[in-house]
Amino acid sequence: QSCHTSTKYPLPTVEELTSQISGSTIFTKLDLRQGYFQIPLHPDSQNLTTVVTHISVFRYTRVPFGLSSAPNCSQKMMSTIFTGIPGVVFYLDDNVVHGPTCASHDERLHKVFKVLHHNHLTLNREKCVLAAYTIEFVGFCLIAAGLTLLQSNIKEPTMPAQVASFLGMTAYYLWFLPHYSATTAQLQQLLQ
Repeated sequence: QSCHTSTKYPLPTVEELTSQISGSTIFTKLDLRQGYFQIPLHPDSQNLTTVVTHISVFRYTRVPFGLSSAPNCSQKMMSTIFTGIPGVVFYLDDNVVHGPTCASHDERLHKVFKVLHHNHLTLNREKCVLAAYTIEFVGFCLIAAGLTLLQSNIKEPTMPAQVASFLGMTAYYLWFLPHYSATTAQLQQLLQ
């Protein structure tokens, strides 16, 4: 499956991803090595990625990072190759295999490995987490009960640009922050 620069494919929301994982207790996180570079670029799109240097003219044959349709291509490819395998959710180059029991998880993981091998896709071993009760996924901590916030060391913002960045980051976690608008009202006023 190759990527065309005009590929349009929806990216799932966090809500959609987590609803698919409901009821699972065992998780494996698989990270594709150099994610986009494993996706062939459609021949019709290769000339659009031409780079001219003092040495020669080069063009990509694989999807380069920064291509506007790269996330859509990645999501479409994953959706296509994992069709029919239950217990697999994916967001760009991160894949989670999950199951309510060790046996179901392991069976699904075996199928995923076969699909990856068949499609000549390789994993980044250092970023993979196998058969865990908790993993990090799309900026959250995934556990059997659902999502929790990641524990992190966030520094107190001291400048307006840092306040804006902080508000942007915390807005991603609205589900966990009741009365967000009221709580952040004074910070919002600092930006005006």
